[in-house]
Amino acid sequence: MKAIYLFAALILISWSVSAQEMKKTNIIQQDMEIGIIEHLGDTIPLDLWFLNEDNDTVTLRKLIDKPTILLFVYFDCPFLCSPLMDGVADVVSKLDMNLGTDYQIITVSFNTKDTPEKAREKKVNFVQRISKENQKYWMYLTGTK
Repeated sequence: MKAIYLFAALILISWSVSAQEMKKTNIIQQDMEIGIIEHLGDTIPLDLWFLNEDNDTVTLRKLIDKPTILLFVYFDCPFLCSPLMDGVADVVSKLDMNLGTDYQIITVSFNTKDTPEKAREKKVNFVQRISKENQKYWMYLTGTK
């Protein structure tokens, strides 16, 4: 049940952040369509490989061993990505669930120009609210096409 609340809170944060950023940049239009495309029953291939913030090659199969929040961003995103990660850090710091025990977070950059060094820089920015021993359970990954 806690996982459902966590998921709902993260969805609300991302919607709130995206609406605020769109208003700031005058992107919201009256005729804009918003929707959700469900992929029920689909799975993410677990053999996809990435480079983590330590420049080690990892696969999702190796990393995912507990409920996992996946954040798809790029590290130099001017609008939504940084506020989304900041919002997640804020929620994580307030949860009564334990990061690393009850769940983990994986942030994946979809910008092929992002590097493990950039991932390490971003991680430092967003895990400050989390205890040092739990910071390893919020992983930052980069990859290729």
